[in-house]
Amino acid sequence: MSHEVSQPGFLARENAAILNATLRPLAEQTIRGFQAAIRDIFKNEPCVLYLTQHDDSVLKTAEAIELPIRTFNSGPTNSIRGGEFLWRAAMESEGNGKASREDALVVVDIGGATSDSGLLLPNGLPMMSSVTSFVGGVRTNFALLAVESIGLGGGSISQGAKKETVDVAEFTVLPIQNADAKARIIARAIGELDVVVATLAEHETIAGLKEDLDTVTHATNTVTKRSAKEVAIEEPVDVQTYRPTIKGREWIISVTDLEFIAAGCKVLGCGGGGDPYQEYVKAKSILASAPGSIRVVSPSDLPEDSLVGWTACIGSPEVSMERLENNECLQAHGELIRATGSPEVSSFLAAEIGGGNGVVNLGVSTQKGVPCLDADLMGRVYPTMWQLTFNVYGSSKGETLVPTSIASGDGTVVTMTETRSDQMVDKTLRAACVVMGCRAGNAGPPKKAKLVQEQAVSKNKPCPRTSRKSIEDKMGSIIDAVGRVLAEGKTTSVESVLKTGHTYGVLEVKGALSNGTKVVVKVPFKNENAYVEAISADGSSSILAAVPDLIAVIDSETGVGLGTRGYKYGLRVIILAMLASPRWTSSKRGMELGGHGIRRDQV
Repeated sequence: MSHEVSQPGFLARENAAILNATLRPLAEQTIRGFQAAIRDIFKNEPCVLYLTQHDDSVLKTAEAIELPIRTFNSGPTNSIRGGEFLWRAAMESEGNGKASREDALVVVDIGGATSDSGLLLPNGLPMMSSVTSFVGGVRTNFALLAVESIGLGGGSISQGAKKETVDVAEFTVLPIQNADAKARIIARAIGELDVVVATLAEHETIAGLKEDLDTVTHATNTVTKRSAKEVAIEEPVDVQTYRPTIKGREWIISVTDLEFIAAGCKVLGCGGGGDPYQEYVKAKSILASAPGSIRVVSPSDLPEDSLVGWTACIGSPEVSMERLENNECLQAHGELIRATGSPEVSSFLAAEIGGGNGVVNLGVSTQKGVPCLDADLMGRVYPTMWQLTFNVYGSSKGETLVPTSIASGDGTVVTMTETRSDQMVDKTLRAACVVMGCRAGNAGPPKKAKLVQEQAVSKNKPCPRTSRKSIEDKMGSIIDAVGRVLAEGKTTSVESVLKTGHTYGVLEVKGALSNGTKVVVKVPFKNENAYVEAISADGSSSILAAVPDLIAVIDSETGVGLGTRGYKYGLRVIILAMLASPRWTSSKRGMELGGHGIRRDQV
């Protein structure tokens, strides 16, 4: 089953399961061969075979046969981990065998043709890469080692670890996607393998395998020729020279543009909005069948009396990892038009520019045969439906937010036509969303283009595109492009819980401020990052940034924005702050809704 192979994240997990299945025959043949050789050499003496995983822990042979995908990249892991033994041996030779260190070590493994380099953390474990990884060009969600390669050469106690060497390598609290106010706690403890204990524990298993090993046959060199469909290879794009296609005031979106926008939306998502990857894949498939069909225009180019629709997905970002989108937004819009008798719209805009919601309307608008606007109603991502710029220019009665519809994607639709307050809209539909599985598509009341021009946050699509170009150009320019660095360090704790259709939690980072001061940084979030608190060594604390300003957590290795679901122990991250749109900061109501609307006691 795929849930045994990889972590939550439907598409990446299914990819991993398929890759694992293709490796199993080879893994079984290879491992059984090793076991047969061990039995022949050591006879009846107990000798156990273990295989290293990507994260430096070990697998028993039976587990490695079932899950070979966890072992394919163990070579660099063994090399980096070997640096710990070398460092320890050097300390012992100096008479300082019990020494500890505060800084990471750089380990370089120079082979015949390539050299691999990685970081060995103070706890003796190698530094892991970000949660998204590609294996053979296929997107997976394994935590692989953070290794740079150049073409230049010259377990827990019960699993057999030494008790005195056990260290907690990871501690994470994750919400359960289909249960309210429940969480799963993951604590990964690793220690040096106690060979004596492990050998005795495995002796009976080895003896029991004798009969199976007798049937192991030697591999032959027979090669079976198979035909395969030709796969179009996408040429790499020079981000410095690339220019978008503009025809008659319309931006004709290409696959490269989609990549830029999706990556930029991960930064502007402030941790929420869902992973844009699903929507990116859907939009990419649209372009594959109808090149040039996705169009983006400026709100200023629309007739003032034309109607503009707006949609977004609501619910928990964690649920989006496991539940594929099924045109819920398009279904919600269709039901709203039917129920209200409204004329069809001539364009769509995003309710929020970050995360998956920053991309979803590219597909919705194209399926309706109209363009998508270069604008949204937040200039970022917020966790509630009343935190829209339309509501900033409205009143607490919420008249600008209704009528509105949500759709589950499997046949259930709820339409709300009246409300007594703006916050009641979110509370009512959020309750229905929980019943629908904590994810639904939402469509708001169509607005005149003149209103959009006056109240929406415009010129957003180039912003995430610029962010992506900065990401491709590595970390120096992303900082200049979109914000200011608050702190940098390693994530040491992640706690989150799913409650009332939102994901609440706290990210903790041990590191330093931009001026070098050592601090522990806490980033509480309610779907999105709410504020940044720095705690000094003396216990004093200060707030570095808070909503409505945008707070993004960036993977320092790749420059990619992380969503709350991507927060994981051991990642090196950069915490950025970006200025909010004047739509929020230029009025008292804007600050009340976008700033103090998320109180500290609510996250």
